[in-house]
Amino acid sequence: MDLLPPAMRRSRAYYGVQLAEIHLAQSEHEQAAHTVAALDATSLDSRRITGRIAAVQHTLTTQEPPVTAGMAIRHYDHRHAAELRPLLLEVYAEAAKTDPFATVDRFAQG
Repeated sequence: MDLLPPAMRRSRAYYGVQLAEIHLAQSEHEQAAHTVAALDATSLDSRRITGRIAAVQHTLTTQEPPVTAGMAIRHYDHRHAAELRPLLLEVYAEAAKTDPFATVDRFAQG
């Protein structure tokens, strides 16, 4: 954010609200509040950006769960490969039904 010149208010607000939303998604309410408080939304003519700022502020004031509350956000790495493999094969097989170039066979062998 510091790299954007102050004259680029709309870009600063756009990326600032995205950062605040990410903080909310990660349950980092204090960082989200700090980020949204630093935004200069005065005389901003973008309803989309001001609407997103208002949504973040509403979530912060009501302490409602973030938009991604229904999703389980989890980090996976190589240690989870065996656990994830059947799920990924199932998802890929579903996609392969409509994609003539996709084939599960190349992933089916361990």
